[in-house]
Amino acid sequence: MSRLGLLRLLLGVFIILFALIGLIIGLNVPFAIMLIYALTCYFIVNLKGHSKAFFILFTFAAAFCIRLACILLIDTPPESDFKIMYDAAISFSKGDYSFNNLIYFRHWAYQTGFVIYQGIIVKLFGVQNALLAIKIVNVLFSSGSCVLIYLILARLVKEKTARFCAFLSAGLIFPATFVTVLSNQHVSAFFMLMGLFFAGSTSMKGWMRSISAGLAFGISNILRPEGIIVITSLFLVSLIIIFKKKREGKHIFLQTVLLIAVYLAVNNLASIAIKQTGVNPEGLKNNNVLWKFVTGLNHESKGAYSKKDADLIYDGMPLTDQERREIQIKLIKERLGAGPKKLISLFINKQYNLWAGNPAIWSFKYFADSNKSVVILGNDLSFSEISQYVHEYHKLQLFALVLLSISGAISYKKTDIDFMLYYLMLLCITGVYFLIEVQARYIYLPEILLAITSAKGIEAIESSIGKIKV
Repeated sequence: MSRLGLLRLLLGVFIILFALIGLIIGLNVPFAIMLIYALTCYFIVNLKGHSKAFFILFTFAAAFCIRLACILLIDTPPESDFKIMYDAAISFSKGDYSFNNLIYFRHWAYQTGFVIYQGIIVKLFGVQNALLAIKIVNVLFSSGSCVLIYLILARLVKEKTARFCAFLSAGLIFPATFVTVLSNQHVSAFFMLMGLFFAGSTSMKGWMRSISAGLAFGISNILRPEGIIVITSLFLVSLIIIFKKKREGKHIFLQTVLLIAVYLAVNNLASIAIKQTGVNPEGLKNNNVLWKFVTGLNHESKGAYSKKDADLIYDGMPLTDQERREIQIKLIKERLGAGPKKLISLFINKQYNLWAGNPAIWSFKYFADSNKSVVILGNDLSFSEISQYVHEYHKLQLFALVLLSISGAISYKKTDIDFMLYYLMLLCITGVYFLIEVQARYIYLPEILLAITSAKGIEAIESSIGKIKV
């Protein structure tokens, strides 16, 4: 055997042996499932002879089936804010707008857009079938988001990489199980991705691209007010391009201004329409901006929702809006003045809650709190154990996406300006949650964005492996 052949043999033995050792060390149910699913994705994207149209349909069907199974197996009842909005949607479907008298809809009138959206579904399918109908629509939008991830990436990376990331996103456990919850995140994320697809389109004229993207972002923001994240990121990217390429940059900057104008017009027109039709006299306003900062800076709750704060500001003695405002400003100042050590501890805990919290609890809480169990492969597993497995699987998936995204950022090239938009969006989200209230379920949009940024990491690793010479 030649010296080169012996070297390759030894490397082969090392790789196989330590791959097995790695499996023994790290093998658990979530890891095994993720490994099997990743291999399935790799196998599917490497199948030859399938057109883009076939892959889109196949990805949508796979995502749809996974999510449909979730809503059929996990019967999550509406609770908390979701219950308030669902009840309001039922009232809206009957032409009863009295829900706007609730302080919830007076102070956070921006939730009215989602109430109308759900109310239309209730009207179409009837109150008896409304809950299941809304969840099925969640499934459709969530599955559609997987397709949009592919369409966005198909212009930015290799075809196989785009397919892999899209199909991988179809199996992300949190978005898949979260469809059982009546959240505005499913539909809002879909329209945000649609806006990102239009914004990066090469087949549309500049002005048409801006109008289409602005419209999609506007709809997304009406349903869930996260539009500021993408608008800010787009504006920053356009400024970066101006500094790099002045002539081309000015053109892109003007397109971005048009996009923002359309986005603002859509939101303002929707707010005016909601006022004039009597659905909510406050339109889509946020009449208590301070509340999210009050809870977000609460050291005791680690920046999460605080019942103590809610009791003080909303459920205790009746307060005027001015009195409520003064109390909130006082609390914010006190909490910001707690000192560097406490603030740093708070910020770290908040990021942990966002990135490593258990968002699956929203889908499984009802069952996890019960003594119910299910037999899987001869093993009697409680719903509490299943919820924990789902959480571990979610963390494992998120960890992999973060590592891949970091790998992509390290290998960033000047030609990768399109990816800068997604990096900036993730940075904006992270920055916002240093200050405002955080919940584990808010990872929904960042996880989708990480599925996009991970594509660059996959290609960076693939390129590095290709350069290895034995």
